[in-house]
Amino acid sequence: MSMRRLAQVAWRFSFEIAQRARLLPRTVQPVGYVGTLVQTVAEPPLMSKNRAHRLIQMLLRHQRIITRPFVTLAQYRHRFTGTSRFQNFNRFRYKSFIKKVGVVERVRDVFGTNERYNPALRKEEFPEKLDAYEIGDFIAQGGNGAVYALRLKEPSALLRNATLRLDPGLAALPSTSQERGIARKRFPLALKLMFNYEHERRGDDHLWANMGAELVPLPPGALPKLRGRFRRFHPLPASHPNIVKMHTAFVDAMPILPDALARYPEAVPPIDIDPRTMFVVMKRYRMDLHEYMNIPGPLDTHKGTVMLAQLLEGVHFLHQSRVSQRDMKSDNILLEFDDYDEVPFLVISDFGCALAQDDWNVAYRSDEVDLGGNAATRAPEVIGAKPGPGAAVNFAAADLWASGGLAYEIYTRSNPFYSRLRSSTYREKELPVLPEAVPAAISSVIRAMLRRDPEHRVQPVVAADVVGMSLFRYGADVHGLVQKGLLGLQLDLVDNPVSKALKKLGERMERALDDVLMLATAETIFARFRADLSQAEAQVRATFLSRVERSDLRAALGYFMPPPQPFFPSTVPGQNPEARPQIAVN
Repeated sequence: MSMRRLAQVAWRFSFEIAQRARLLPRTVQPVGYVGTLVQTVAEPPLMSKNRAHRLIQMLLRHQRIITRPFVTLAQYRHRFTGTSRFQNFNRFRYKSFIKKVGVVERVRDVFGTNERYNPALRKEEFPEKLDAYEIGDFIAQGGNGAVYALRLKEPSALLRNATLRLDPGLAALPSTSQERGIARKRFPLALKLMFNYEHERRGDDHLWANMGAELVPLPPGALPKLRGRFRRFHPLPASHPNIVKMHTAFVDAMPILPDALARYPEAVPPIDIDPRTMFVVMKRYRMDLHEYMNIPGPLDTHKGTVMLAQLLEGVHFLHQSRVSQRDMKSDNILLEFDDYDEVPFLVISDFGCALAQDDWNVAYRSDEVDLGGNAATRAPEVIGAKPGPGAAVNFAAADLWASGGLAYEIYTRSNPFYSRLRSSTYREKELPVLPEAVPAAISSVIRAMLRRDPEHRVQPVVAADVVGMSLFRYGADVHGLVQKGLLGLQLDLVDNPVSKALKKLGERMERALDDVLMLATAETIFARFRADLSQAEAQVRATFLSRVERSDLRAALGYFMPPPQPFFPSTVPGQNPEARPQIAVN
């Protein structure tokens, strides 16, 4: 090709690019080699005879053929990083594409980040001055404070929209029970007035330091105002549906209420002193577990299982947060319900004796050291501790042991350690037999909770998993559901090496666990469309699914299975074989 021909091709090519880039008007066309620009009528540009040049011309004229497939990239980017209501779901799908995320992680993400299933995520601010509240009737009194009904003088929208509903299930009870139910709707909050016996001390620092344990359930948003007031204080990292709902705490002038001199005269300051004390604002509940179990009528085993599941979810959360309540008794377990026939919501309250120092051990140099609670509800390792130089008491498993006694109280109305047994001297074979209606897996895990040796007790998370799995409709036949994944391997074990068989068994077990979780998730999501499922049960199911772990489920499934076959490892290092049956899968 001659140089003249090359110059013409270069000119036409550069002109085509300039025209496509909107640098020249569409009506401008080249005339001659000199390239004198003249205004002519727009005509379709001629196609070059050169194949390469003609291909470039076609691509420039029909660039949408190339660019259209890339247009959707912006849409995907908006879905992954935008603010649509599917943002979390799509981001999770994107993460699962990058990392292999299984069913357990997907289920935990759904129930752990959604307010519909986790109401503890909801936040509301409350004033920190006593003048903003109206104090109602007296509710209860303890050794370190008195509790009164409370409401805001200007209620928030959440409290203003609370409905008032009578309880037909309490019609046969004394009228005071119904009146208290009505008053609870009118005064939906509770005020704990802490007793300040050191009236003459100036400043508020000693109040925060001496009463700080009560503030363990405060929401995380209140932590900045508590920082620096305590030497060693480790509050809960988040709110939990089975821990008492504490809204705020503040120090203000102590009012002398009409019944103060009659109820707590030793805490009433002299007239010439302007006293200050701490006030804790929390949600008001219907009654405590002790009062609830004294209501006449037959015991409902399923209702008791839901209550025990909520109790163990709270105990597991405290244990995971390295907090010990240290006074786990029925008086400190609060219940919330409207009708007596429905399953109540359950929360753990009263953290005045709590150990919240990020350390399970308490130095026990003398009898003057406070070990919390009363003698009847202290675990064997606590009640049997001897003071002395270098002595320490470990509270890691103390709340779990006390919860075992509460489980008896839920199912039988009687805590054996209040009557026939002593925590310091009982033997495990002396534990009473639970009613036949209680599932066998739950009976086994309750006995494992009450082992004398804390090293041989079941872990709180495993105990919570066993009771939680029993709530689902497949819970009565978990053994059969999982066994379907094991029966197919019986013949393979004859010819295959053990290592290969265990690997195949592990894969089958993982699929069985995924099936269990998928069924549990479906039941919980569609619970709001079922009339036979209470709100409390739906809540505890969602709590269980929001923190489920695969390794804990394997341990919990052991309570639904018969004793393992010889090819299964029967123990876990450092744990008694009788503490919990195991299905060891690597």
